[in-house]
Amino acid sequence: MIIKYVKKIYFQRIHLKLFNIILTVLIPVIKPNKNCKKFLILFAGQYYNGNLKSLYEEFRKLRNFNNKPLEIYWVVKHRKEIKKFQKEGVKTLWFYGIGNIPKFLKANIWINDRGKGDIPIPKLKNSFWVQAWHGIPFKGFAGCEKTRESFNEFDLHPVSSQWLKDYYVQKIGVKEDKVVVTGYPRIDRLLKPYYNRNQIIKEIGLNQNQPILLYAPTWEHESGKVKPLFPFQGEIKFLNKLILFLERNNLQMVIRLHPNYRYRNEEVIDLIKKTDRIIQNSVRENWDTGKFLYISDILITDWSSIANDFIVLNRPIIFLDVPFELFKYGYALRPEERAGKIVKDEEEFFKSILQSLSNPKEYENKRSKIIKKIHFQIDVENSKRTIKTIEKFYAR
Repeated sequence: MIIKYVKKIYFQRIHLKLFNIILTVLIPVIKPNKNCKKFLILFAGQYYNGNLKSLYEEFRKLRNFNNKPLEIYWVVKHRKEIKKFQKEGVKTLWFYGIGNIPKFLKANIWINDRGKGDIPIPKLKNSFWVQAWHGIPFKGFAGCEKTRESFNEFDLHPVSSQWLKDYYVQKIGVKEDKVVVTGYPRIDRLLKPYYNRNQIIKEIGLNQNQPILLYAPTWEHESGKVKPLFPFQGEIKFLNKLILFLERNNLQMVIRLHPNYRYRNEEVIDLIKKTDRIIQNSVRENWDTGKFLYISDILITDWSSIANDFIVLNRPIIFLDVPFELFKYGYALRPEERAGKIVKDEEEFFKSILQSLSNPKEYENKRSKIIKKIHFQIDVENSKRTIKTIEKFYAR
């Protein structure tokens, strides 16, 4: 077993060296060409989710782009994920595939949602890079020089509103002519007939006739601390209270953890597995966050930008008052920007859930104000507007 593992690592290193050698040799020879006969667009993201998923599906409807036949692929970094992408009907290229290097170098447009680390080649002349990002960033960005440099390497940043454009330009330091208000592609799937609620609920094993709570906390960020699953003392004791509360009130909960969340309390995990009232998963297991938002009656979160997606559904949001020390740079949502009940302890937590169910319109006016601030348009045209903007900017 050990010998097999050593051999695997050895061949992986040889493959990587060979990939880099061939890439270095071909960079001066093969380049993107604006006068090409076929237009090539490559997506580079870890998961088939978020803005990239909406844009990919919209691009897939097009026969032509920039007045030329269109070819699109998704560049997958982890080889074991390729089949999962293909099951979604996505055409894929392996990130380290030596035979894919010519396509990488010829690509007219790269569309990314996390960082240039998901793109296997350096920025080339005539190559157009789009940074769609994976959340509306209220935290952990402003003041970070590395983020500023990385973002400015991209040619276009489509954003959800004028407020967010100002944040990119003034706080992060992105050049103003690179940031355009298009709307957020991922909310199209929440607002148009896309998801089937009953089908999703059946698929994940919940009861269609009982309210669903979605608990989606953010991860540790720059703090370096291991976060407990819930910010209340005595995790096991609290979890038992939570299960009893869900049973008494005929409620269900989905715990949707961020892929970077480093939670490892096996006793808590085992307790969750034993109850049919709670289902736990993460983006690593089930990519599409949108379907969990769509079926949920209440979102419970802390500082996660998931609230900025869920808010377009105009349903209750409960915010846990977790310490701000999670974030080294920038700021998180201030109290006036959190359109829902902010809870500080267990008693408020349980009480706010029942209040939100009995009076879902309590924070409707505040939600409406926040929606106007972070989403300039609530419609199902965000993906189309973004694509038109990409086409316009590329043609300049």
